[in-house]
Amino acid sequence: MQPPRLRGRYFRILYFFAGVITRFILWELIIARLGLRKWTRRTRAERFRREAVRFRALAIHMGGVMIKVGQFLSSRLDVLPAEVTDELANLQDEVPAESYVVIKELAEKELVRRSQKNSNGLTRVRLQPPH
Repeated sequence: MQPPRLRGRYFRILYFFAGVITRFILWELIIARLGLRKWTRRTRAERFRREAVRFRALAIHMGGVMIKVGQFLSSRLDVLPAEVTDELANLQDEVPAESYVVIKELAEKELVRRSQKNSNGLTRVRLQPPH
């Protein structure tokens, strides 16, 4: 990937988690200490669910490692609330698949690039779809 694209991905992830942390501090520390502790407890489950929905959308948009992080977090019932793990469990099998053509082109490009670096005589790689 190109550096500007990587930088955009980095800032999008950074912005997302900065928002999660900011909202958590606001609700769990500041608002709770202003005498609204019962209200924050009553709305906690829905707020956590909304954050999980946002993360799931970000993970699907970003793809790759972010989906794997979400899948890992969905299995951590001992660490995260049920509202979060239930929402992230949707990343286990509701992730849109990449098309075979895109994967094939990427694999061929990578294999050809490696063969040119190694110069071991491999010049053309053909991938056949599974039967």
